[in-house]
Amino acid sequence: MDLKKLKLEKGMYTEAEKKGVSFSEILENLDPSENYEIKDAFQRQLIAHDIKTSGKNVNFVQDFFKTADSAVLFPEFINRNLLIGLNKGKMEATIDDVVSTTTSAESTVVKSVYADMDNTDVDYKRVAEGSAFPRVFLKTKDKDITLSKIGLKFEATYEATRLSKINVLANIVQLMGFKLGRKIVSEALMTLLNGDGNSNPAGTVSAATPGAIVFADLLDLEMAFTNFENEIIIGNRNTIKKILLIPEFRDPLIGAEFLTKGTYTTPFGNTLKMNPDLPDGKLLAFNRKAGVEMLELRSMSLVETDKLIDKQMELSVFSKTVGFSKIFSDSAFVLNF
Repeated sequence: MDLKKLKLEKGMYTEAEKKGVSFSEILENLDPSENYEIKDAFQRQLIAHDIKTSGKNVNFVQDFFKTADSAVLFPEFINRNLLIGLNKGKMEATIDDVVSTTTSAESTVVKSVYADMDNTDVDYKRVAEGSAFPRVFLKTKDKDITLSKIGLKFEATYEATRLSKINVLANIVQLMGFKLGRKIVSEALMTLLNGDGNSNPAGTVSAATPGAIVFADLLDLEMAFTNFENEIIIGNRNTIKKILLIPEFRDPLIGAEFLTKGTYTTPFGNTLKMNPDLPDGKLLAFNRKAGVEMLELRSMSLVETDKLIDKQMELSVFSKTVGFSKIFSDSAFVLNF
């Protein structure tokens, strides 16, 4: 079947924003993929408008602006590449590594809830007929969660952007997405470490010898978890280097994990990752499913759509407005050394 060239308008992004969907989903509704071998409505429109984003004959960025219709595709192209970069990283912690769940928010101040485990006996019990079962209390937190914008400003002349090959710009934007994702991860880790303002910082474990980490310290960190299981351990580059020099981490099986998957593990089966913003002397461990909730201001785009369509990319900011709520206070522990 021949590809259908849709009539594209700037207002389609506004429509997507109102409906809480992506621009690609708007395209999909207008031209369902079930009728084609190419199952991506956005990719079909790139082909229909003769825009090649990869391969030997890749176009220049200026080719997005040959017509008013094809210009409308440019913000989604940038947004997609930002999203690719946002979760890149093997050795570095990604958003998927640290965020338990993501919730859309309608405003920048959000009332959050938590399960009160401190004042509750959460073990299942056999009870006599007529007796009360143990209870778990779901409560609202005392302090609201405030969302803030995390972003990067793109600075380039229009001429430099226009004359770039599309695939080169895609790589640059993916790198910007990686940097943005790293900053979001850092904010999430600071919430796990220090709490979200509701007196819920990570529990602490102290190393036997200040300034050093030995296997016994890591074992103490692992055993600190009672209600949850530790799943991931994160430190900055210096901290991870110290850990990898511990004799127990030279086990061939641990090395095989890195050789085959590009990721480090611990003798306990935890994933070992890095983040440059964690301070020296701290190693953070937590359960991914019970750690932090990311509250995200409802928007399906990371880019300023109008500016990109109007050829003002050099003035653009790529950003997300997010905040973090700690789900369980005892889901994270920090080893101080």
